[in-house]
Amino acid sequence: MKLTKLLMGAVLAIATMAFVACEPDKPTDEPAKEYAFELKSETTMEFPAEGGEGVIAWTFNEVTRNSPNPAPEPTLQCDAEWIVLSARHLGAFEVHPNEGEARETVIAVSYAEQTINVTVKQAGVNEDPQPVTYFNIDVQEVHAASAITQVTPSDSEMYYVMFLDEVSYLQFNGINTAEQLWEDDYAAFEGGAVANNMNLKAYMEAANVLFKGTKRVQWNSVRPGTESVLYVYGVEFDEDGASYKPVTDIAWEVICPDRAPLQDVEFGLDVEVKGAEVKLNVQPENWDGYYLVKIVDYNNEFYVGEGVTFGEDYMNAISDEWIDVYSSNLSAGHSMQDILDNICYKGDMTLEFALESYVLYSALVYPVAEHDGFVQVVGEPSYINFSTEEVGQSDMDFDIEVTNCYVRVADIKITPSNPDESWLLLITPTEYLPENYDDETLLDYALGEFVYYTYEFKGEMTTHMNTLYPDTEYIIVAFGYSGGVVTTDVCSKVFKTQQEGVCELEVTDVIVGGPYRVSDLYAYDPVTFEYYKPPYYYDSSHFVITMEVKTSEPTTDIFSDFIYKADYDYHGYDLMFYDLLIDTCEPYYFTTVEWEWTDTDIFANCYACAAAFDYKGDVTPMWMSDLYQWTMDDIRPIEEFIEKWEAQTNMMVMGVGADGSIKPLNKLR
Repeated sequence: MKLTKLLMGAVLAIATMAFVACEPDKPTDEPAKEYAFELKSETTMEFPAEGGEGVIAWTFNEVTRNSPNPAPEPTLQCDAEWIVLSARHLGAFEVHPNEGEARETVIAVSYAEQTINVTVKQAGVNEDPQPVTYFNIDVQEVHAASAITQVTPSDSEMYYVMFLDEVSYLQFNGINTAEQLWEDDYAAFEGGAVANNMNLKAYMEAANVLFKGTKRVQWNSVRPGTESVLYVYGVEFDEDGASYKPVTDIAWEVICPDRAPLQDVEFGLDVEVKGAEVKLNVQPENWDGYYLVKIVDYNNEFYVGEGVTFGEDYMNAISDEWIDVYSSNLSAGHSMQDILDNICYKGDMTLEFALESYVLYSALVYPVAEHDGFVQVVGEPSYINFSTEEVGQSDMDFDIEVTNCYVRVADIKITPSNPDESWLLLITPTEYLPENYDDETLLDYALGEFVYYTYEFKGEMTTHMNTLYPDTEYIIVAFGYSGGVVTTDVCSKVFKTQQEGVCELEVTDVIVGGPYRVSDLYAYDPVTFEYYKPPYYYDSSHFVITMEVKTSEPTTDIFSDFIYKADYDYHGYDLMFYDLLIDTCEPYYFTTVEWEWTDTDIFANCYACAAAFDYKGDVTPMWMSDLYQWTMDDIRPIEEFIEKWEAQTNMMVMGVGADGSIKPLNKLR
């Protein structure tokens, strides 16, 4: 949403000026509807001898009649050679420069039986035209993922709104007139101002949508093959800047970077099918770069049927899908190389897929490469069609062991009789199930309501669970599953945790290290600490601290975190303690704390909090430090962090959340 983008303070894409009427509704048994045409622009438009661009805007007022609907959009006609009607944007036109005397003509706008004439006047070469406010938009550079524009207003003292967005934004939101665009903008800007408790004018300036004078901008939100529109219009504020009104027509330019040219690339493909499990062998024949692999069933728009050719529409759809994926990962802070390494493939590969039983599929493989600063699809897909086999029933069964089951902890081991078959696991309190549940009920819940808490495995699974409820009955559910087919009987085991008792250990201390700069952490090891790469973490918004929890006796079930004073004051001890026990951590780990900007030099108001289980899962009280209040003078050298970090080892612990979900928990929180 536009408002969301503005609240982020970034000038990203916004609405476009595609002045196109909506398609009419399909006929129904009700009386047909007519949209009465009403011109919104001035009936006379004046231009200087240098020429320029104009737009005729209109609206439709819905009325009902019993005759057929008129044409879905108006038609425009002009006989003057110095007027060029736009073929791409209905209502737009260009006025050629005038080297002679003043001239005028008429643009006839017709809709159904109605015709309205718009007079266009142009000054002579030596004549002073009537004052007109306009904007000169100069698109200076266009690349695959960026564009540079310069806007020059005729009145250097006038405020104006400038924004860029994909054409699809207006089309999706039904914005077909200048008035609708103005209203859409105003609602977004006003909402942002209210949310940020700011004056409207001040907010628009801070959000980089309000300008004065000549402005040169680099836009980084354009995408290959995607039409975006830069639009500009003048505004006038009231005395206190609390509201504004548009005072000029809208000027715009469409920006659409070219897609990368397609190369002749071939891949050798072969599939091995075993039930619903498929191995795809890929061998690039004349390509040493990266490529994408896509498996689609016969209902998918990208399925390649008999006689299908890769036309322009197909390739544009393939390209746009990749552009969306690539762009979202860039926005998340991942580098081009990281995206290629983690999403794409290179060289000979054998890939395994778990698909649906007895379904037709197409396997598509197509090359991607950097072009003009943006990774794009650069060749048509190679493909192979295949069908999975019907998945039959299996005699696999399960041995379920529950040991060391106490108050909040239990060790679980599940061993299937066949280590090569896939199976699903669900662990949940029985109180979440109907009173008289059976195996069919368990399957329905595991594959339906609880599907997000159901996990797939092959072979043996062992886990230590440490987020169980005291005095609570749980059920473990395991069954074979492949290709969307349940392949075995349901195997289940019920166990119950013990009542809560007195914890046999205590938290004796929490040693806090830091704060450290996130940039120092990322620079030390950009692979391990990629999570702290901008744009989500900056030294100006976050810092890193370490926590080392000391207990009277050794335990692996430790819970610690920083709790903001404001949260503690609002929610209280009990809720904060409950929240603390959701995720386990190691005795030594690190986390980030957000800056809490105030009128003072203090940038954090936090408590270090911790708790621990004894071997039974009885919990200590929540240990709380005194209030931490750091300043910039407290920043510590990263070498101190590195020394402690390199002395630690990674531990993986599986836990069950309060909702019954199994969670892998480690120190990278």
